Amino acid sequence: MNPRKLYTFLARCYKFGIFWCIKMSTTKLLSRRDEFGIRIPGYKQKMFLRKHTSDEDAFDQIFVAQDYTNPFLDGFSPKVIIDAGAYVGYSSVYFANKYSDAKIIAIEPEDSNFELLQKNTLNYNNIYCIQAALWGEPEKLKVVEGDAGRHWAFKVEKLSGDGNANSRAVSVVTMPQIIATYKLETIDILKIDIEGAEKELFSKNYESWISKCKIIVIELHDRFLPGCSKVFYSALSTLPFNQHTKRENIFVDLR
Repeated sequence: MNPRKLYTFLARCYKFGIFWCIKMSTTKLLSRRDEFGIRIPGYKQKMFLRKHTSDEDAFDQIFVAQDYTNPFLDGFSPKVIIDAGAYVGYSSVYFANKYSDAKIIAIEPEDSNFELLQKNTLNYNNIYCIQAALWGEPEKLKVVEGDAGRHWAFKVEKLSGDGNANSRAVSVVTMPQIIATYKLETIDILKIDIEGAEKELFSKNYESWISKCKIIVIELHDRFLPGCSKVFYSALSTLPFNQHTKRENIFVDLR
């Protein structure tokens, strides 16, 4: 076993116990499909993962490493959570399990990810799934594939009609549209992991909704699209806030 796989196995054992880890490994090995399911202790339904994709990495970040725990959230009881870049639903399910009274709006543009998102959130009545890209304004966009197997690396770009065989048109949703549709007065947690589209999101039309946010949890992707951080902090420049960084996530407290 290589060092990375050994570390992952030991981390899972520490979190869930060795018998659970053996069950997960066995279930994955014996599954004849490209997808397998495992139930996390304390969760109401199985979580489904695809083999040979980034699903296991995302699963470990959220359920094992607990990337979305933070001192800013201690004692906090959010009622509205927007999960932008929900991928296959692990973060949405994590939030739904931790905050059972919260309304969770999960946004994911890519077809295969959205299909699994719906499957993973099937038994959670407080999770509302939207297949769309979160953007700063209504616009024609496309989904662009990232590296093979890295299903969490799909990006959205403006549709240019270039005929790229690796891109697909996608619906767009804006924050004002979400706020109007769900009649939101505040957004307690806005989680954003949208592979560089945050640069567009915070470049325009953010003034009407950013003050409604209490906590923003964001992964900035300057490595893909330089300027993401600059635009994000410029949008925050007139607001008082505290921040805390945990691994790739920046937690911004605007309360």
